[in-house]
Amino acid sequence: MTNGGIVEIDIPTGFDMDLSLKPSFILPLFTKVGRSKYVKLYGDSRGCIIEIKEGTLVCRGGNISRILEWTGLWFDPYKYLRKLGRSERAIVERLLEIYHGLRIPVSTSDEPYIFIAVFLSRNTDYYRNTMKWLSKIFPYYNNYGKLPPLVEVGGSYQLKQLEKAFLEYKKYALSTDHDLEVLRRVMLKIPNVGPKTADAYIMYAKANTFMPPVDIHFIRFSRRLLIGNEEFTVPLKAYCLKYSCENCPLNRSCLSIIISKKFGFMSGWIQTVSYLHDRDYCVKKACNNCSLKDVCYGLI
Repeated sequence: MTNGGIVEIDIPTGFDMDLSLKPSFILPLFTKVGRSKYVKLYGDSRGCIIEIKEGTLVCRGGNISRILEWTGLWFDPYKYLRKLGRSERAIVERLLEIYHGLRIPVSTSDEPYIFIAVFLSRNTDYYRNTMKWLSKIFPYYNNYGKLPPLVEVGGSYQLKQLEKAFLEYKKYALSTDHDLEVLRRVMLKIPNVGPKTADAYIMYAKANTFMPPVDIHFIRFSRRLLIGNEEFTVPLKAYCLKYSCENCPLNRSCLSIIISKKFGFMSGWIQTVSYLHDRDYCVKKACNNCSLKDVCYGLI
């Protein structure tokens, strides 16, 4: 509902904005003020305020479609349950018991910001390093439309590789009419962009949750909870550049394809769960406190 420039949206019971933003690549576009107010700092609709009040989102400065994206409410995991097979549905229902408040915040109008965030997240701590770098890059980019001198941001190899990759990205991938399969191959031609980076970009900048980005958290989670001891490979750049997923010689063993076939558009949500769960439980070896320990292949 829109009322005098204020947008009000009813939110589902248990929705957790903090949990949803935590693993998202749009997290650095926002800052939290107080207990329940979020302000968009950069990009589209800069200055938009999203506030949670008694089961309602009260928003100033953004339209409904964008706000649904930024909060993750555009994606309702429950509506995809009926499309899953019996065993897959049982797994997702179990995950929803624990992560029922989790949604997938994305932004299809902030593509350059998402590319920068995804690119800089490679092989480093997202909260300790990537967020720190972005806090220096995004204000400059927001005001001038170009990257700041990256040597002043830090000396990591991710930062050293960003300038060339970002030029290639703007030239070949940004604001094009590529379908997602073609876009993925275009992204993979950018220096130092692999399948994980391309798939994460497509998920968060194009709101596509069918092809999950495969990181170490997802690999461990898949072994323990999704496919057990089944042998699999991870997406390989050389194959992804040469073949479509349908025609790839590895399509029966590629983890990304296996999960996509099993879970469809729930795949990206499950990947998000894997990131949170692996960091909070598996990495810490907190098996005794894990709510999924009775279905974990690593413990059964």
